[in-house]
Amino acid sequence: MQANKRVLIIGEALIPLLGYFFWNWNLYFIFLFMFLDLSAYNVLYFFKYRNILKYNQLPDNNFLLLSHLLALFLLSILMFFGYTYVLNAVQQTFYRLEIIRFLKYEDMGFAQGYILLPLIVLTAFMNYKTEFILQRQFEKLRIRELFMSYLKDNFAAVILLLGFLLSYALGIKNEQFFFYTGLGIYFGYRFFSLRKEEG
Repeated sequence: MQANKRVLIIGEALIPLLGYFFWNWNLYFIFLFMFLDLSAYNVLYFFKYRNILKYNQLPDNNFLLLSHLLALFLLSILMFFGYTYVLNAVQQTFYRLEIIRFLKYEDMGFAQGYILLPLIVLTAFMNYKTEFILQRQFEKLRIRELFMSYLKDNFAAVILLLGFLLSYALGIKNEQFFFYTGLGIYFGYRFFSLRKEEG
């Protein structure tokens, strides 16, 4: 299972690297890809929550579920607008145009949105099936543990955002600084979390 997670993390890191060096992606394109990936991951919280309830024969608690989903949604909104502000300021671009460009960008004769969006959804679903369902994680996890793991991953992205905002406020506006620092910290955190699970 841990080997599968390593392959998944490497795959997630490979797409932004290929995008930046070979597909002419800018920083905001990379953020949009990673934001959509995290959003798909957050959506799966609902299905994992329901599976844990069903296995443990617990009654529905709509207030608890809604409060958890609201917390994840608010963190996502904070991340979207925060990263949008700092990355568009660094690149001197406009986010609405960048979102359209990201979805319609053509590198091999067709818009990448037709490939990336289904790929993100499929990857999230396959991860859910292999890591959560087939490994029967719903038998071991409690609702609180599941929610805390989601909060931890989302807060890591928020902390990185605060670092970006501080760097920008201090006058650092180098695109490569944000690229290497962002990817290094984010995927370094992912591997560190995986090592903690193993240890």
